[in-house]
Amino acid sequence: MADTYHVKDHVVREVVNRLRDTALEFHAHGSLRERLARELEPLLVASRPAEVDDEIPRESNDALIALARYWKLNGDWMTCKGCRRSLIASRDGEELAHGDGCKYWDQQHPWAQLRKLITRRPAPAGASQ
Repeated sequence: MADTYHVKDHVVREVVNRLRDTALEFHAHGSLRERLARELEPLLVASRPAEVDDEIPRESNDALIALARYWKLNGDWMTCKGCRRSLIASRDGEELAHGDGCKYWDQQHPWAQLRKLITRRPAPAGASQ
C-alpha cells in the first residue's frame, strides 16, 4: 500500500487562489496550460515524499551551468544571450532563428536542452528505492 502525504490546508488554499488568478488573467492566452502547471508545482512537490538520493548529479549541475551560458530563462521564454532573440515554451521543438552574426548560432533548441536536464532519470538496475 502506498504511503499518503497530507498537504497543509494553507498551501492548498494559496495554490488554488493562484490558479484562479492565473486562469482569469490568461484565459485567452496560448500559454495558459504552462502557467497553470507552474502554479501547481508547489502543491505537487509538497505532496511528494522526500527522497534520500534526490540530489542533482554533478554532470547535471555542469550541464545546467553550460545552458545558462547561452540562455536566459524568463517565465515561458528562453532568450539567447548573444543576439537576444527568444523562443516561447509553446514552440518547443522549433529551432530558434538567431540574429545575424550571433556567436551562439549553434545553440538552437533551448527547451529541449532544459527538458533533458530536468527529466527524471530511472534508477540504475539493482538500486534500492
